[in-house]
Amino acid sequence: MIRFKPLFLIAFLFSVFTSVNSQNLDLPTAYIRNSNSGKNKIPANVKGSPFINENFTSSQLIVNNKKIKAQLRYDAYTDAFEVKQSNGSVYLSKNPQISINYLNNNYYLIEYYNDSGILKMGYLQSMVENEDIKVYKRDVKIFEEGEEAINSYAVDKPAKFEEEVRYYLALNSDNPKEIRLKRRDIIRFFDNKKVKNFIKDEKLKFKDENDLIELADYYNKMHNNEK
Repeated sequence: MIRFKPLFLIAFLFSVFTSVNSQNLDLPTAYIRNSNSGKNKIPANVKGSPFINENFTSSQLIVNNKKIKAQLRYDAYTDAFEVKQSNGSVYLSKNPQISINYLNNNYYLIEYYNDSGILKMGYLQSMVENEDIKVYKRDVKIFEEGEEAINSYAVDKPAKFEEEVRYYLALNSDNPKEIRLKRRDIIRFFDNKKVKNFIKDEKLKFKDENDLIELADYYNKMHNNEK
């Protein structure tokens, strides 16, 4: 894996992005990939898109608090950011020193544990950032192969992309862990009587992410009161 020194990274990126009024910005070759693994395997007639938003959107790359404008779109199938340039588009190399503000959300390249307990590296969208607790989410596009009709009465099923959202929790400086929005799973994760009582008293059902954000806010206040 290539390691980039922060000052070197800033110098190169900043020299490229100084023309902030330009909409199509060219990156130095050290920070791009010419192709995206798996993209060429997608059939032309697939239903849906691997991108959260097909359009390139005005975004920012952040390196050591330096903000650099770029036109981006996020490939949720391969977990990669595509950058629009003057002669087409390229993929941003995965570098933990670069954080991204895309669609007004902050993305970080960090290590996390998936649902199987395997340590992975990928982009997570920050939802709550506190010292004691952090909440992340990840939009995922899952590719499903098409199926040919088994007889003349049936019809072909085209290949398609299905959307899924996954959530992650991290306490203190731990790596985030994937968690399902289920009361039982969340209570087990915290293993804390006060948290369990709060969930019960507030009747949190975790039908959507708002309950998770409310719980994180309570947990942060609880810890601040205990300090």
